[in-house]
Amino acid sequence: FSIAQTHTNLFALVGAPGGSNGAGSVLAYYKDPLNDYQFNKTLALETSDTGSFGNMLSFGDSTWAVAGANTSMSGTGYAAVIYRASGTNTAAIAQVLVPPDQNFAAIGFGTSGVVSADENWMYIGAPDANCVYAYTKVNVENQSIQYFTANNALSYIYNSAIQIDYLHPAQL
Repeated sequence: FSIAQTHTNLFALVGAPGGSNGAGSVLAYYKDPLNDYQFNKTLALETSDTGSFGNMLSFGDSTWAVAGANTSMSGTGYAAVIYRASGTNTAAIAQVLVPPDQNFAAIGFGTSGVVSADENWMYIGAPDANCVYAYTKVNVENQSIQYFTANNALSYIYNSAIQIDYLHPAQL
């Protein structure tokens, strides 16, 4: 139904919005040394009320892609951000987006979309709301700190040498 591939043509995504009883899926393929595409994995949304996942696909350069699921959530729609680590043959869903203005009417969010070539911008269309939502990539630097403690300590206190956003505990 929809197809997107990296700029180098070494990795491709194929949308199958009618599969999985209407939930849809995205199939990932990579090019092998003989220049043939080989199936890698099926990506599926792990969200409630998923519909037509894979109706829209767009790759930036080679790392970031977006896939639509425009009939999800009773027609509001989802858009899944897909990450492919450079030089690898696999991809994973990194984030599932809903309309940022929380317009949860049946607007078809994810009907159209594109990732910029530099992969810093992504635009998601919602035709029934007559709008396009713009997203920018926010890079978060890797941080690390090391503590040495006694093996019988039950609690640890960290200092401000590392920044932790308590709203996003998955950062730890």
